[in-house]
Amino acid sequence: MSKFVSIVVPTCNRPEMLKECLESYLTKAILKDKYEIIVVDSSSEIDSKTIEVLKNKSPSRFVYLH
Repeated sequence: MSKFVSIVVPTCNRPEMLKECLESYLTKAILKDKYEIIVVDSSSEIDSKTIEVLKNKSPSRFVYLH
């Protein structure tokens, strides 16, 4: 049986920290089909362009809940 990991990142009004965190995950040498990244944003004022750029960089499944 293959293992799958969900990485949940909670955030609120910390766009630079979120960007650094996600970019760190995106540079890890783990199998891209073995994990997903779920960002749970509590009403931050992060612009949608930043999120789109991060989604496009992500080789794995990327979910953004706002």
